[in-house]
Amino acid sequence: MEKRQKILASAVLILLGGFVVDRFAWGPWSEAMAAADTDRRQAQSDLNTAKDKAGREPDVTKEWKVLKDRLSAVKSEEAANRLGSFVDQLIRKHDLKKSALAPDPAVPLAGAAALREHLLALSFQCSWESFVKLLLDLYTADEFVRVQRISVQSHYLVEKERYLDVTLRLSTVSTGAGGGK
Repeated sequence: MEKRQKILASAVLILLGGFVVDRFAWGPWSEAMAAADTDRRQAQSDLNTAKDKAGREPDVTKEWKVLKDRLSAVKSEEAANRLGSFVDQLIRKHDLKKSALAPDPAVPLAGAAALREHLLALSFQCSWESFVKLLLDLYTADEFVRVQRISVQSHYLVEKERYLDVTLRLSTVSTGAGGGK
């Protein structure tokens, strides 16, 4: 064999060897390392999330205990009456005109058979200022009150009338008939 052919054959063998090493050794190894690094980063992220949740557990447990105690303090039979009296205080406080309360029977809360939801429909007439203050009081109330639906019809565009017709659907929750048992 001539010297040129030997050099050309050596170059081809080196290139072929490089291709084989790249294709069957280096490529799979680098892909596996990239996948392992991605898995490591995901595991680190999961670990950090778990540590954050574990760090918050005492606070969440304390809040849940307070919530459970507040729910247990009101028996199911009393919850609708307490909601009604709370709303009655708000009616007097905000001077709501032509107010009407219509309670609905308690129903089990979806997804939590131990809890019952007590619904109350409230309709009234008031000024914008009273309405805003009422919503603020409902939002900041210590009672478990949730506004499910609001319907407002304005009578401010009429020349002699300056009021809102408002209908609210409020709800509260209580433990089952056993008072939290």
